Amino acid sequence: QRLLPMAHLASTTLLVGLVSTGEGIIRVQFGRQKLRTALAKYLSPAVMQEVTKDQDELDINLGGKAYDVIVLMTDIRGFTEKTTRATEEGKVTELVDRLNAYFTAIVEDLLQMNATVDKYIGDATLSYFGAPISRGPEQDARAAVEAARRVCSTLDRLNVGWMKAGLEPWDHVVVLSAGSVICGNIGSPKRLDFTVIGDAVNRISRIESIAKQNQCSIAASEDVVHLAGLDQDAKKLGDFPLRGQKPQAVYAISASGMSQASID
Repeated sequence: QRLLPMAHLASTTLLVGLVSTGEGIIRVQFGRQKLRTALAKYLSPAVMQEVTKDQDELDINLGGKAYDVIVLMTDIRGFTEKTTRATEEGKVTELVDRLNAYFTAIVEDLLQMNATVDKYIGDATLSYFGAPISRGPEQDARAAVEAARRVCSTLDRLNVGWMKAGLEPWDHVVVLSAGSVICGNIGSPKRLDFTVIGDAVNRISRIESIAKQNQCSIAASEDVVHLAGLDQDAKKLGDFPLRGQKPQAVYAISASGMSQASID
């Protein structure tokens, strides 16, 4: 007769243990989901997939792989002057609100075209196509050009609203560069970035200065033009030395012309 209460107690203990284990699993899964949700605000979808691909665990270690990519950078013209003026006039909050509205809109364009959005650099954005997931060099290049055109169209739309509100319009330049890079977790174990390094990134600033000198909205290296099939449409700006290399052709690309269907 004494065994019955003991058996009942054992069963109850087992049940409580199972419930506790189930609750623990739920808490762990919920914690992982909260972490993924938080990380999604900092990482592009492709990067999220890369760092959580192993049994849904976060696998964030130092290291990188070689990829051929198209790098895309946007940069607002004259933003340093805008910052200085906003500070002097006490309109910093207004400036930051406009900058965030700009970033929100153009990042949506970039993500829709499957870009990996790398980082914000002041008023500039850096993103790339072809890593960690590539659809092929030509497809990546066409997607990058379409993204550049969408970004330009988005700024035009934003400017319409801003001018109606009595605000000055903004202008920006979009730069595209193709080449090999190292892509992965770069930095220190205590503070790292999932980013790209290499010639394709290094050439960006030089191409940007050429674009600004020539007052064009979208400028690209010759490799981008060729991969995207724009040899007959892009306008050659000239041959320029890029980061100590022999002179290379830089082209202006029209801010309109390619459609979604052309890259599918």
